Amino acid sequence: MSPSEFTLHAWRRISGRSISEEGIEAAIVHGRRYWNQGREVYRLDRRSVRKAKQFGLQIGEFEGIHVVVGNNGDIVTVYRNKTGKKIPR
Repeated sequence: MSPSEFTLHAWRRISGRSISEEGIEAAIVHGRRYWNQGREVYRLDRRSVRKAKQFGLQIGEFEGIHVVVGNNGDIVTVYRNKTGKKIPR
């Protein structure tokens, strides 16, 4: 899945929280996916960063980024939370 567009809310959050597009891409490509309140969420957690490091990717600076994707495929919001909740399996 590759979200195609950002909502206005997402752009405001991205700029206000100084989260780079590279970080968002890393979360979508390498992060773990789960569902929350009917929305798809990609989370770049410690486990995802370690796994990427095994393949020679250095994405540790993006750890904790969450990307929330709406039902239409647009990115709704982006935030950083390193402590985060457990991801349901």
